[in-house]
Amino acid sequence: MFRLNASNSIDNNLTAWWFIFVILAISIFLIMHNILISLNMQQGNLADVDAIVTAVKGGSIKRQVGLLLFFFLSIVLLMSKSHKSLQINGFIGGLIIFFLFWICLSIIWSDDMIITLRKVVVFGILCIGAIAIARSFTATDINYLALFITGSFLIVGFVTEIILGTFHPAAEGYRFSGTLHPNHQGDNCAVLFLSAIAFALSANPGRKSLYYLIAVVAFMFMILTKSRTAFISSVVAFLTFWVLKSTRRSKFAWGLGIIWIFTFFLIIYGDSFFSFLQQYILLGREREEGLMDLTGRIPLWEDCFPYIWKRPLLGYGFNAFWTPKNVIQFASAHQWIIVEAHSAYIELALGVGLIGLSAFLLIFISGIKRLMISYWTSFSTSVAFYCAIMVFSFTNGILESTIVNPEWPTLLYLVILADVGFVRVQGDGTENSL
Repeated sequence: MFRLNASNSIDNNLTAWWFIFVILAISIFLIMHNILISLNMQQGNLADVDAIVTAVKGGSIKRQVGLLLFFFLSIVLLMSKSHKSLQINGFIGGLIIFFLFWICLSIIWSDDMIITLRKVVVFGILCIGAIAIARSFTATDINYLALFITGSFLIVGFVTEIILGTFHPAAEGYRFSGTLHPNHQGDNCAVLFLSAIAFALSANPGRKSLYYLIAVVAFMFMILTKSRTAFISSVVAFLTFWVLKSTRRSKFAWGLGIIWIFTFFLIIYGDSFFSFLQQYILLGREREEGLMDLTGRIPLWEDCFPYIWKRPLLGYGFNAFWTPKNVIQFASAHQWIIVEAHSAYIELALGVGLIGLSAFLLIFISGIKRLMISYWTSFSTSVAFYCAIMVFSFTNGILESTIVNPEWPTLLYLVILADVGFVRVQGDGTENSL
């Protein structure tokens, strides 16, 4: 077994660190990635409704293998000796336990118990892995993990597109995807950008240039994905990180307020802004996609609300509203294949009702608050990185369902919440109780 404790750093445990990080990357890749997705997008050969319905019913063998590998590694980490004991850290720890209990209960009232059970099991495996990672590594190590995994995925995605002949950044309508949907690749690049910035600000002078270079490359590829949600979320997260690192508390509240005003301005009135970016940095997409209705999201949400009001407290089962019947019905009504609500908060309202949604929002808000308090006592760059990732995920959840689906950003914020709720956050050399 590997001995990973609170005093260990990646410099002192390189062999075990690399082995674990590589296995984690492989398992996550198997769960979430598709090496042919860029070719399918270029050929317009995305899955049709029948294929989506089949996937909803049966899942993917590759994904199941990845989940088993991830689960096995999580158990190994939990069984390894560590100086970081698990404990319920006050209000947020209790909230997390209640939320997990509630999503398990949702199996009982679900319209499709099999789908709900499968979704709960997958999310449960991610939670077990998150606790194992938080217990085994320091916050600085987890920052390295984010840098390593997102960087690896970007490299693999770039090489894949080169080999398949789908990398054409100057072509009209091109969106960089690599081995993920462009929106999810945008999230991957955003996390790489934030982790590289965190290290650039805390590294020794000899490595600063390297980390800044990684940040620039990540930002450029994020632009190439043309994911507006990833762009907005990363800007808000970066501004949060920058405000934390450069101001006192009295100025922080003003800075955070400006950030959120900026966020909602972009979300609601971003048409002209993104048209400008379309001309200069290729971020915008074709006007016919409907920027003013958030690329079809607003009509979709309007159709979701009646379902929410039918079961406002309990919902339809965790991540289980999109049964084959509902997929076909919404695809027919909107003329595009819909398997998620494209908003984590609407997704949660559909899945676990307003009770589950309220618990989730309280967890996120409490987690961000606890991290900021920890930062003001330690001024740790790693804790500031934690804050940036939480703000990124919270903002991203407005327009995407990523943070309730088995994606890499989901696992990362779950690790942070596990650290806050059940372990203790550890920054640059000092451990601070949250």
